[in-house]
Amino acid sequence: MSNIGYFRLSAYFYPLLKEPKTEHLYKDSATFDKALDMYRFDRSLLKKVAHQFGLPLPVFSSWIVLLVNLRNICGHHARLWNREIPFTSHKLNNPKFAWINSDNTDMKRVYFRICIIKYLLFTVSPNNRFTQKLKSLLAEYPTIDIRAMGFPANWENEPIFSSET
Repeated sequence: MSNIGYFRLSAYFYPLLKEPKTEHLYKDSATFDKALDMYRFDRSLLKKVAHQFGLPLPVFSSWIVLLVNLRNICGHHARLWNREIPFTSHKLNNPKFAWINSDNTDMKRVYFRICIIKYLLFTVSPNNRFTQKLKSLLAEYPTIDIRAMGFPANWENEPIFSSET
C-alpha cells in the first residue's frame, strides 16, 4: 500500500461518491477496501490486455502514452513527419512478435511510433496491409527525407516489416 500514492488511488474513490458528485459525499456503502479492490482490478485488467499484445506491462503502458501523444499531434493538425517527440518508451526485450532493432532506432521520432502501430496491429490482424500502405505513401512523396522521420537505412529489412507476406 505504501507504493500507491493518493493521486493514483483518488480516481478509484470517484465511483463511491453520491450524486451530485460535486458535493464530495460518499455513499454509505463506500469503504477504502472497495476503492482498493477497483485499483487492483484495474491493474489486473491492464496486465491481461498487455499480455494479449505480448508485452510486459511497463512497455505496454509506455506505448499507450506514446500513441496518445501521437493522436494528440494528429488531432490538432500539428507537424508530425520530422518532429522530435520528447516522450520515450521502455525497451521491448524478447518480443513475442517481429520487432525492430531498437538499439539503432531514435525513439523520439515518428518511425518508432509507426513500428509500435505495426506491432500492435499485427497482434490483432496478422494479415494486415500496413506495410504496403506505408510503402505506397512514402513512394507517393519521394522528396520527403524519411531519415528525418527516424527511418533507418534499409528499414524494409527490419523483422517487423520484412516478415509480412
